[in-house]
Amino acid sequence: MSTRYGIFPPWTEYVVAISGRFSELYDDPLAELLALKQGSDSVTEYLDKFETARMRVILPEAHALSIFLANMNLHLSLHTRQFECSSIDAIIGHFLFCVVAMEIASMKNSP
Repeated sequence: MSTRYGIFPPWTEYVVAISGRFSELYDDPLAELLALKQGSDSVTEYLDKFETARMRVILPEAHALSIFLANMNLHLSLHTRQFECSSIDAIIGHFLFCVVAMEIASMKNSP
């Protein structure tokens, strides 16, 4: 990026040039995956974010499962670990089953 005649480029052009030059140096998909927490997201929202971040990293299923559970809300993580799920798909199946069971129970209890 040259500044001929002391004229500076427009801000957007400057940001694009800097990002193009240095973005790969700071791109760390594994760190992004490890930093992702469930927080106030639902399990499905967290799963969507996790899978999006996971697509950028090649990990064995056991490692991905460990990261997924470690960054999930503690009460959900402990509940899930009781069932010894061996894959993220198994966890999601378990949660979908629980959601349906809770909906059926609430329908039976409502007058």
